[in-house]
Amino acid sequence: MSTTIRIYKITSAQTPSVYIGSTKETIARRLNGHLRSFKLFKAGGRSSMSSFEIVKHTDAKIELIKEIDNKQDRDEEEHIAQAEQGAHCINIRDPRVYRTTRPPHNLDHVFTDQETERINNSPTNNGKYVLRNYYRNRKEKLKLCHLRRARQTGKTPKDSTIANFDITPTELANAIAQAVKNN
Repeated sequence: MSTTIRIYKITSAQTPSVYIGSTKETIARRLNGHLRSFKLFKAGGRSSMSSFEIVKHTDAKIELIKEIDNKQDRDEEEHIAQAEQGAHCINIRDPRVYRTTRPPHNLDHVFTDQETERINNSPTNNGKYVLRNYYRNRKEKLKLCHLRRARQTGKTPKDSTIANFDITPTELANAIAQAVKNN
């Protein structure tokens, strides 16, 4: 069963900026989602998104760029649409990189008392969400950071770091080999 993915752009006559996105929803519903998020942002209920630069204008509109049936092509097609807009594209992230570096949710994580207190004291629901995900995935993200540093510098992390983040000898060897290959 294939799912139709819609690549879209949001524009306004009041700015040359363009926002490119993709969705499984109808594009009208997706624009409403951006508008709802902007209202929450103004009320202090969420963090900023790059699309807000456009949807803050009352004439913001959404246009369908392309429909695709292959979910695997989604990130590449979105990236191509971003590149076609050139300097006017205000998207912050390359979708090909962003989706692949997001760790899976570690729903088995048991929060410490200090983590729970920080989450509960967050002033916004979005802040609570961000902190929960940070605590759930922090170890895996830090592991990826140490491996990336090894790929960039060719230096092996400290033994305590390797043990702390469960870096396997194979992962480390691949990272060092990549560094040697790049230099």
